[in-house]
Amino acid sequence: DVTGNGVAFKDFAAQKNPKKNTQRHLVAACWLKEHGNSPTINIDKVYTCYRTVSWPTTQPDWDANFRGQVPTNRFRRVNPGEYAITPIGEDDVRTMDGTE
Repeated sequence: DVTGNGVAFKDFAAQKNPKKNTQRHLVAACWLKEHGNSPTINIDKVYTCYRTVSWPTTQPDWDANFRGQVPTNRFRRVNPGEYAITPIGEDDVRTMDGTE
């Protein structure tokens, strides 16, 4: 469900306008946590978000964007292949204003 609890993912993503896949993963995770009733994210959920807003889906390793952000504390690994956005990652999304 990408309609959310009052804020559709399409609208949220358009407002943030992330340019890099690392930012797109963060935007998807933040929206899922705050509006999609999903505290965690995995490659299936992020792929659905990408398809919903027509972001490029040609990544060879979808999980790499999660794994690469664990050392910077933007995501934490909950289970194999399942991640949760951290307060640092949420702050990154909150500061995105679509002009980056």
